[in-house]
Amino acid sequence: MYRESPIPARAQLPEHEPTQQLFCSSCQRNQELICQILSAYLPDEDDPEYQDRYEHAEEYEQSLKRRYPVVCRSCQVKVDQRLQQQS
Repeated sequence: MYRESPIPARAQLPEHEPTQQLFCSSCQRNQELICQILSAYLPDEDDPEYQDRYEHAEEYEQSLKRRYPVVCRSCQVKVDQRLQQQS
């Protein structure tokens, strides 16, 4: 049988700062859209188009990011501030 590992008591769990939304709804929507499009980009490995699409996947991803920016200027400021706080 499997041995169950003990679950740490709540007091032992790491403390997390309250999360503040870093990304606006537009940035979040673009990030989700890119993930959805990329997840459908590569066909099965036995598909004749697989190799060509695989070789161009990075270029395709970059073109999507240009078309659907993942971070607007306003959100970039918040991200930069958060990264500075964590340094």
